[in-house]
Amino acid sequence: SIAELAPGTYSVTVDKNEYFPATMSASPGYDALGNPVPASASFNINSTLVAVEDEPNLPIGYLLEQNYPNPFNPMTQILFSVPRREMVTLTIYSILGQKVATLVDDVMGAGAHAVTWNGQDHTGRQVSSGVYFYRLSTGSYSFARRMVLLK
Repeated sequence: SIAELAPGTYSVTVDKNEYFPATMSASPGYDALGNPVPASASFNINSTLVAVEDEPNLPIGYLLEQNYPNPFNPMTQILFSVPRREMVTLTIYSILGQKVATLVDDVMGAGAHAVTWNGQDHTGRQVSSGVYFYRLSTGSYSFARRMVLLK
């Protein structure tokens, strides 16, 4: 509270972390006889909890989920998450370790991603029934899972 202000216009602004900004003006004036009439201004400064939220649904680590459906025919979905924007490679390998297809080879943003594999190799030919591996690789993470194509 500020009391007995001289004639004029005053503004008090509070702008501090953890508090709501507040502005209050007071305009002391003069009475009918020309005498200064002091003005008082009261205001409350209310604190608030300032919360900084992460972007929704951002993962805190890497995750390569089991494909679904598994076994599959003719398509399956592969879900994975990365905690930050980075180069990501998702590759399909045969049981003999031969590269069959590369589904992702690009910079991906942080978050969850879904990729569908249609059971075709890098030339567009349908692969045969069998066990395949899919590997998610980044600069600091690599993990593989097994899937089965049944015709």
